[in-house]
Amino acid sequence: MARRILAAVEDRRSALGPRVAARDIENALEDTVSVFEAVLKSIARRHLVDAGRTSEEVEKLLDKTIRSQFQNPDLASRLWLEHLGLSLFDAVPAEVVAEQGALRIELKGNLAAMLSAATNAKRSPESGDLSLQVQMVAGACNRRYLQLWSGAA
Repeated sequence: MARRILAAVEDRRSALGPRVAARDIENALEDTVSVFEAVLKSIARRHLVDAGRTSEEVEKLLDKTIRSQFQNPDLASRLWLEHLGLSLFDAVPAEVVAEQGALRIELKGNLAAMLSAATNAKRSPESGDLSLQVQMVAGACNRRYLQLWSGAA
């Protein structure tokens, strides 16, 4: 969704003016941050429950302690380590490829999945809420990532 909004910015700037185009960019950024936060909370919730925390404890932690701090990658990384015992951006490999005179950066791992989720979110036509289809890809994972999902951390 964010990709489509950003691709249409120039046309909307021409047709509707720079204020509308700027607002479109702001909305795309807000949507991306919201999805980033939602994905982190969902993964944290699952990991904490799998690690033996009660649903009430998890919800209290997310609502009272973490609140909206997962919207900031630096705070999210610190809180992820503090409360889940895992490094959020541990072993985030990136591959830089020269492609037709431009550089393309290919992210892999947790960060890539979160950013992919953010760009694939859609708004509900009825409510305007963001919705997200989560995709899981089978393949090689590092041990820490597997621990996150198995609760063995």
